[in-house]
Amino acid sequence: LRQSPECKPEIDKAVVVSPSSLVKNWYNEVGKWLGGRIQPLAIDGGSKDEIDQKLGTEP
Repeated sequence: LRQSPECKPEIDKAVVVSPSSLVKNWYNEVGKWLGGRIQPLAIDGGSKDEIDQKLGTEP
């Protein structure tokens, strides 16, 4: 994320925590405002194994 188009990125990664009813809304807003510049990942529940699989951190 940047403060302006000319600035160097300030943040490499971010986590947005929201109620489960708003996860898809946040996912859509990130896509709307940042387009293809980032790849958002929405996780709205599941077991630890399912979340690890989505994050690519399976042991």
